[in-house]
Amino acid sequence: MWRLRKTNEHGYTLITVIAAMFIFGTASFLLSAVMARSVQAARVANAGAIAGYLAFQEEQLIMGQPFDNVVSRAPAPVDEVKYPGFICTVNVSTQSGGYVKKVTVTLTYPVPGSKSRQKQLIFYRSIDQQVNQ
Repeated sequence: MWRLRKTNEHGYTLITVIAAMFIFGTASFLLSAVMARSVQAARVANAGAIAGYLAFQEEQLIMGQPFDNVVSRAPAPVDEVKYPGFICTVNVSTQSGGYVKKVTVTLTYPVPGSKSRQKQLIFYRSIDQQVNQ
């Protein structure tokens, strides 16, 4: 039976066990907070990079660059080594007559503390520009 000062069969007192649980709980809370802040920082960095990417694509299309050269690949996620799990995909909406209607970039990123859950940020730029093939 446990008592505050009496030891159990392993030599631990109740106070020692409670203190250990408190220390481990605090450490796990602090670790999850640090992970959430690093993912948030990576998300902001990627958002800035994608905004620049979309503005650049619009400029290239307006200047008459061939469409295949402009939107050939998605922007690489910022710092993939430090923040793994960030994925960028590009979707281009066109309308009849060869006009680019909208360029959409979807950023998928992991939810801190979960191995399977993910969230998405969607960025788009409406462009009404004829495409050079």
